[in-house]
Amino acid sequence: MRLFLDTNVLFDLVEEERPSHKDSFQLVKQGLLGQVDLVVTAASVMTMLYSLQRYKVPRDLIIGGLNRILPHLHIAQVNAPELTAGINSDWTDIEDAIQFHAAVASGPIDAIVSNDKDFKQQKLVPVLTPKQALKRLA
Repeated sequence: MRLFLDTNVLFDLVEEERPSHKDSFQLVKQGLLGQVDLVVTAASVMTMLYSLQRYKVPRDLIIGGLNRILPHLHIAQVNAPELTAGINSDWTDIEDAIQFHAAVASGPIDAIVSNDKDFKQQKLVPVLTPKQALKRLA
């Protein structure tokens, strides 16, 4: 199974108080074990880095975690076609629209994993919460 992870799933990994923390952590763990292919954009990783640094999360903790998981993730490209499609879509959240187009352009994906309702605007790819994605892997 190949799953695209939205930015909020990456935030779930480091913010233990988030409701989906445990499920997102277990999902990424399955990716590290080779049980599922996980796809993210570099933009998601950069957004997470920026935000965590602003919230004073120790740099060595951030870098250490990323160095452990990045080798196990596929990075979807955000190039001019994905940007153009996203910004010219009728989605209310342009960032999610760009993420969606990057996900689709990255090759076949079985689902988008997100806690965000905006991805449900489209009917092309199923949208699952981290908990639902884990159930599909079981």
